[in-house]
Amino acid sequence: MVAVGTMLPQIQVWDLDIVDCLEPAFTLGVKGNKKRGIKRVGHRDAVLALAWNQGVEHVLASGSVDQTVAVWDLNQKKVVTTLKYHEEKVQSLAWHPFDHQTLATGCCDKFVRIADCRTKDSHKKWRLTGEVEAVKWNHFNPYQCIASTDAGTVHGIDVRKESPVWTLSAHTEGVTGISLSSQCPGCLVTVSADKSMKVWDILNDKPEFVMERQANLGLLQGLSGCPDAPFVIAMGGDQPSDNFRVFDIRESTQVRQRFGSRKLENPMNFVPFGFDTANEAEPTDAMDAESAADVLQSMSLQAASDTSAATLTSSTTSEKPSGGAAAKFKKKDKKKKKKKDF
Repeated sequence: MVAVGTMLPQIQVWDLDIVDCLEPAFTLGVKGNKKRGIKRVGHRDAVLALAWNQGVEHVLASGSVDQTVAVWDLNQKKVVTTLKYHEEKVQSLAWHPFDHQTLATGCCDKFVRIADCRTKDSHKKWRLTGEVEAVKWNHFNPYQCIASTDAGTVHGIDVRKESPVWTLSAHTEGVTGISLSSQCPGCLVTVSADKSMKVWDILNDKPEFVMERQANLGLLQGLSGCPDAPFVIAMGGDQPSDNFRVFDIRESTQVRQRFGSRKLENPMNFVPFGFDTANEAEPTDAMDAESAADVLQSMSLQAASDTSAATLTSSTTSEKPSGGAAAKFKKKDKKKKKKKDF
């Protein structure tokens, strides 16, 4: 099953086992109508964030422009809990990987909140440097939540402490996505509206830069790590075409040098990588994949006009930046920001 949030106050749930289906299996939420006597169920405005509960599979959380978080029971297709203490749009959610009643929320009011969903008002919050773009639990440290902001910063939050334990100035623009390796402790990947992807080592709460790469996908707006391949990520940008890429960060020499000998762990019980370290999976005489990838990525095949052979040419395109989903709901009394030229 896959859940999809849209600009409508409803959530479509699709069954991927049905081939070529034209309609969702069911829809969560009902728009109210006083004249017809229809009672509203769910949100009042667009749905910006969704999170499945991996421990309780029939539970889904949704965050909305209406400044609420709804916790759904998919068996009954109704809201069982509504969190109403947010003061702005909620655009990121993450269930705790082991403590299944605990939910982290990222809000445009610059606060990360940790809630116990068994009670409506039980929560704790931390103020960050900007609107919260993404939140993610560290499955190697059950007390740590990682959050990114539109100010280009990434924060490490220990839920036992009153303020973030570390703050990282990761990008020049908003950090739109964060991904923590499923089996390599400390390996963090970030993507940003500055069009770059970066890899960090956050082991022992001491973030260190590892590598950077221009993705050439436009403004990067999404990032996800593969649970069964701890060094493979997928990222998407806003270009009309060529806007999605799957990338193995081990192609980088810096990544291999930093994480190659680090012992892998599997706290989430994903499919094992098959080796104790990344170096054991690589032949000793392997070519420098990073330099080869850089050359090939900047080139394309173009047929020669005067011969039968093909010639190699490089091509670049420039696109106007576009805002994310939350940007469409900025308050009217805020001054419009001038667009930067890229």
